[in-house]
Amino acid sequence: MALIFSETDSEIVVFFDENVPRDALADEGVGIEFAQLCRRAAGEKKVLIVDFSGVRFLSSGMVALLVRALKLTREDNLHLRLSNLDEQARQVF
Repeated sequence: MALIFSETDSEIVVFFDENVPRDALADEGVGIEFAQLCRRAAGEKKVLIVDFSGVRFLSSGMVALLVRALKLTREDNLHLRLSNLDEQARQVF
């Protein structure tokens, strides 16, 4: 599993497993897992926080996951927050 998450009453925090190759994030299964977390957060009125701690490079797979999340913010009224982006990653957004 490339995604790790923790949950509280008000938020779901998603982390990227540092041991998983970055190209694995382009895998369809990871995209489905991420979309399910997004929809769950939206349905339960929770904030979805994507934590980039330790991430120094945004692969195309990561960018695709974030684009998918942005789309869901509009479709499902998802509240999305990106955290711990390093300076290079911040320039992408």
